[in-house]
Amino acid sequence: MIFFSVLLLVLLLAGGGILFRHVIRLEKRIAAEKAAGTRGKKMRYEACEECVASLGWINVGGNGFIALVKCFLGIVGRSTALFADGIHSFGDVFGSVTM
Repeated sequence: MIFFSVLLLVLLLAGGGILFRHVIRLEKRIAAEKAAGTRGKKMRYEACEECVASLGWINVGGNGFIALVKCFLGIVGRSTALFADGIHSFGDVFGSVTM
């Protein structure tokens, strides 16, 4: 059980770190555009527009994966708290899809 807990922690940290770095770069770009007065106009590179459009689905996929892993580990480890946290994570997925 400890192995699965450590594996879950590593997956969460790795996935969260990648997404966090990407979001920080986007926030810096938005702040620079606001300062330059160009916010609201089309982005300089088309690849950036595609990347921004995919961030929501990355969020949904990541949260869905985390929810499944938490529910699975909660059932295997007979932990009602972890299972309940997995169900709560499905709520996050639902919220992300509706937004």
